[in-house]
Amino acid sequence: MKNKENPHRPGWGRTNSALTDVHSNYTPIFVGTRVVGAVKGDTFFKSMRKNHFLQKPPAIAFDIDSLNQAEQAGAIYIEVINRDSGTIYRTTIEHIYEHGKRFNRGHGDQVFLVLDGWIKRKKNGGSQLPLFGE
Repeated sequence: MKNKENPHRPGWGRTNSALTDVHSNYTPIFVGTRVVGAVKGDTFFKSMRKNHFLQKPPAIAFDIDSLNQAEQAGAIYIEVINRDSGTIYRTTIEHIYEHGKRFNRGHGDQVFLVLDGWIKRKKNGGSQLPLFGE
């Protein structure tokens, strides 16, 4: 994996994201100066380690600004890949806003969606439907 100069923040350093290497036609999504994911087509892709998931409650959280950026870049869906387990979580941004909970634990305004609210699948595997319909 190569390090690439951050195209939207020249001089702010390099990114080291698998998303930037795999996809040449993407829009990076930032929180501050850090790339947290990328939009390709109609999907906001984000890759996380298990220790970055919320523990109480078990959930996936997003900075509100990152969701706004993703929508402006054309995203309707979100896919989060748990790099430790290989599980892929998918839902719509609208579903996160409708069923998620807003919070601020000192790192800016965020929203989380509990893990039961996502469609889950393993890489190259089947899907598990969410508790709430999309």
